[in-house]
Amino acid sequence: MEEPERFAEHIAIVNKGEIKAFGTADELKNMIPSRNIVSLRISDYDSALETDALKLPEVEKAKYQNGLLQLYLKSGQPDFDHIIRWVGREGKTLQNISLSTSTLDDVFVYLTGKGINSNE
Repeated sequence: MEEPERFAEHIAIVNKGEIKAFGTADELKNMIPSRNIVSLRISDYDSALETDALKLPEVEKAKYQNGLLQLYLKSGQPDFDHIIRWVGREGKTLQNISLSTSTLDDVFVYLTGKGINSNE
């Protein structure tokens, strides 16, 4: 979704023929709780982690997508030490952790619950 961001003034997020959102790239990105998203690849993932992640003070929303637990942050910078300790307390092994700035792909996932190329 880099092209729409670079070349279009207004963008529509469409899922199964339904317009989920419409606006400028910045307006759409502002629909996500935070511009920063922490992505975790965790061994032995289970769906309870999404609910448990909401207990972390900096997490606004948690969503499992494409093998990653994505934590949408309330504020700017995450406390990686706190997140890593939380994964350990949950009895899981952290395989990878990364921080990214939200993209239009993230907006699509946030609004629809699935990836751009998903056949769900």
